Amino acid sequence: MRLIEQLKDDREKLLRMDDARQRAVFIWDYYKFPILALLFLLLFLFAVILGNSGREDICLHAVLINNDSLIIECDDTVFDRLLADAGIDTGREKAKISADLALGRSDDEADDIEAIQVLNAMFLLSDFDLYVSDEKYFEYFADPDVFADLSLLLESGLLSEIPDEDRYYYTDRNGARTLLGICLGEDSALHKAGYYHNEVVIGAVAGGDNLDKAIAVISQLLSNRK
Repeated sequence: MRLIEQLKDDREKLLRMDDARQRAVFIWDYYKFPILALLFLLLFLFAVILGNSGREDICLHAVLINNDSLIIECDDTVFDRLLADAGIDTGREKAKISADLALGRSDDEADDIEAIQVLNAMFLLSDFDLYVSDEKYFEYFADPDVFADLSLLLESGLLSEIPDEDRYYYTDRNGARTLLGICLGEDSALHKAGYYHNEVVIGAVAGGDNLDKAIAVISQLLSNRK
């Protein structure tokens, strides 16, 4: 009630003012904080709308560490094709590949620290769905809270076809093992697309928005090598 009475009182004061400049000064003196808050809100909404308008429709986000796309041309449609081969209709959505992060390839330790910080933030936000790297840097982030347990998500028939040496397990302090990754050799679609030439490990991010599609891609990679 006090607020309503105050607004009425302010309105009457404004009506009694003949000078436009005096009115403007009065409004600013008494209402500058609500005005600034409204302006910030409008700017924030504008930024969100602008960001969404330029954002791609993404059905899957894959991060490929230490890949070879910087030195050779790679087939960036590989994940779209794997999803299509798995029978998944993504409509107009496309798979996004982040291929610009490298670890252990630079003599500058600061480069590795920066890349690790970026990846830590991405893992914390579950900002992607698939992670691919050489075993050393898969192990660096390997954690059952980070990666999905593939033994619970892959079909039993596919699991039975995976040799034990091609399975990446995380072992906790009690000796319990969790299947977090699958090793991919030179016959994989990612290798044929040019991204890798050495063995790598692929895992699905547990909190990713598109875990079902990530599992579909891993399943298709395994089916292709039969």
